[in-house]
Amino acid sequence: MCYMAPEALSGEQYCGKKSDVWALGVILYSLIEGSLPFENKLKDELREEICKAKVTFEGPAWQNASPAFVDLVSGMLDHNPTRRLSAFEVSLHPWLSSPLAVKM
Repeated sequence: MCYMAPEALSGEQYCGKKSDVWALGVILYSLIEGSLPFENKLKDELREEICKAKVTFEGPAWQNASPAFVDLVSGMLDHNPTRRLSAFEVSLHPWLSSPLAVKM
């Protein structure tokens, strides 16, 4: 459930590629943070956290993250699927095309 996009929690079975982008954004976030952006032991509270999608990029893990990386992850974790980056947009994102892309 931690990787499910907000629109998937509204009852839609498969919400398309933008839901997959969301899940990848959760993975990228957790690689830097060391924990998932939405964690709660109670399913109802976890569902509420995901639907609100208030992602923070604060703390020691994010201090050295490049602005481009933060922009990429925040674009992937936009709670509104119409504003969320598409897979194509992710592939063209400056962070991925930068020669310094290895610097998160």
